[in-house]
Amino acid sequence: MKKEDKSWHFDPSKVDNSAINLGKIKIPETTKEFIKELCKSIPVEHGNSLFKDEIETYEDHEMAWKKLDHISQGYTQHNSELHSTRYFFEEAPDCLKEIMIQTKLKDAYIGILMLKPGNVIPWHYDAFALFKGSQTDNKKPNIERHLIFPFDWDWGHFFQIGNNIVGNWKSGQVYTWPYRRYLGVNAGIQEYYMISITGRTNKK
Repeated sequence: MKKEDKSWHFDPSKVDNSAINLGKIKIPETTKEFIKELCKSIPVEHGNSLFKDEIETYEDHEMAWKKLDHISQGYTQHNSELHSTRYFFEEAPDCLKEIMIQTKLKDAYIGILMLKPGNVIPWHYDAFALFKGSQTDNKKPNIERHLIFPFDWDWGHFFQIGNNIVGNWKSGQVYTWPYRRYLGVNAGIQEYYMISITGRTNKK
C-alpha cells in the first residue's frame, strides 16, 4: 500500500489531519436503547474470518489480504469478536432512518457495531465494498463514510484515524476521513458502540 497509495504519508511520527470532525447529530434516548437491544440479538462474528470465496481467490481479494495480515500479526477469533449488522435505507427501522437523514448522504446504508471489552478492530482501511456492490455505477466518486458515536465516551474507548487519536466524544459526535485512510479501534471496560453510514456526498 505504501507503494501504491500516495495519498498519505504512512509515517507514524507525523502530525496529520486525517480525522475530520463533522459536528454532532441528535440521537434520542429511545434510539440509544433500541441500539443496545438490537446488538443483543446480533450473532457474534469475527473480524478476521475469511469467507469461502475469499479463501479461494485471496490473491485477487483486497479484503482477504487484510484479514490474512491480521491473522499473521496475532489477531484471533478470541480478540476480534464483534456484533454487526447493516441496513439500506428502505429496510432500516424508522429510528435509524432518522439518523441517516441527518447525515445527508445519498443512497446510503447504516451499520451498527458493538464490541465487548477485550475485543478490537485491527488496523485497517475501508474499501466500501458493500456500497460499491449495491451501485450500478460503482466507479462514481464521492463515497464517504460517517462514523457516529451514539453514547458518550467511556474509559479505554478510542478511534484512531490515520495518526489522529479520537476520544472524549459526546453522544452524536460525527467523524469522517479521506478514502483509504487507515483506522484502528480498541475497547475498554464497557461495551463500545458505533454507527457508520456510507453513501455519496454532493461534493465535486
